[in-house]
Amino acid sequence: MLTIAEVRNAMRVWDDAHTAVHDYFGNNDVLDPNCWMTWQDLIETENMARTQALTAINSYRGQAQG
Repeated sequence: MLTIAEVRNAMRVWDDAHTAVHDYFGNNDVLDPNCWMTWQDLIETENMARTQALTAINSYRGQAQG
């Protein structure tokens, strides 16, 4: 069973990954091929973190209802 602290941590990881994507975009020319690849890697990391956070949220909500 997940604790609320674990859910919050998953959400924090997602937020950090999201911030990294936007910070990189703001500080680099993502049209440059090398920057583009790094940016895409950051986006993929954010997508994985989002999936994990949403899974944790839904699991925790299911625990609370069940």
